[in-house]
Parts: sequence; structure tokens; C-alpha cells
Amino acid sequence: MSAELRRTTAVLVVVALALSVVLMVQLRDSAPPGQASRFDATKAEYSIGTLPDDDASVVRAAVEAIQVGLAYDYRRLDEGLRAATALMTPKFADSFTAVFDKAVRADATKQQAVAVALVKGAGVVSRSDRSAVCLAFVDQIVTTGDGTTGQPRNLLRARVRVELQRVDGQWRVSSIDPVN
Repeated sequence: MSAELRRTTAVLVVVALALSVVLMVQLRDSAPPGQASRFDATKAEYSIGTLPDDDASVVRAAVEAIQVGLAYDYRRLDEGLRAATALMTPKFADSFTAVFDKAVRADATKQQAVAVALVKGAGVVSRSDRSAVCLAFVDQIVTTGDGTTGQPRNLLRARVRVELQRVDGQWRVSSIDPVN
């Protein structure tokens, strides 16, 4: 094969690869008219990376509590609140319930709001045998309305500091606070 033919072949291979990447991205992000995109952020799942087992269990508990505690559906507020407080220390569960009842319940019902919390990243800041602190990056997607087309959606991005206590061998959340 001549040098020019090899060069032309190499250029064609590179162009074909580039076009393949562009086509894959377009197919992934597009959908037929009238259908949603194939990627649905509300279905995304957080996966714990490579952490020692003890740290992974703390992060797993924090992520679960954030995703359950910062999510709600106006049609199932009591069920969601029970699921969230089951992951918390009793003291924090009481204060969380009071804030939820005062600040979320009425507005969520009135606005027919559904919130999904997605943890985008999380890690251990400090940990001992009985307590831990995690930092998490959270996207909360809040949809309001009756579910018809054109319903408003809001994306709230936050960093939260999560404190956990070991209770009966299980990590339970003892506070969730925004980080500025």
C-alpha cells in the first residue's frame, strides 16, 4: 500500500469514528416527535465509587436518606415522610417532620408538586465508629401542576452536609444542612 493510500485510509477512519460519535450523541439525546428523550434524569441512580467498606456504608446511608428525604409527591406525602424519617435518628425525625409539615405539606398539595432528589456526588468528610459527616451534591427536580404538558419544572442544585450517627448498628441521619 502506498503512503498516500495509507494516509487517506487513516483520515477516512478518523472521520468515520468522529461521525459515529456525533451520531451516537444525537441518538442518545433525541427522540421521535412527541416522545421524551431516552435519558431521564429522574431515573438516574447514584453509584458508590471505590471506598473502603466502612466509608461506603456511611455514604450509602447518606445518599439514600437525601434521595428519600428531599423527595416528595403531593399524592403520597405521609408515605414519603414515613420512609424518610425511618432513615433518621428519632430526634432529627421529629424536627424534620415539624419542618415538613409546616413548610412543605400545604404548598406541595396546593401546587400538586412532585420533587425528585438526585445525588450527583458524595463523600465522607470525617468518620469515627459512632458518627460521620458526609458532603453531597444534590439536584432536586420539582415539577408542579396536574401532569399535563407544559407543567413547570424547576431544578435546584445544592451542596448538603449530612451528619450521621450509628444507631443499633445502622447509620442514621442526624442532620441535613445546606452548604453555602
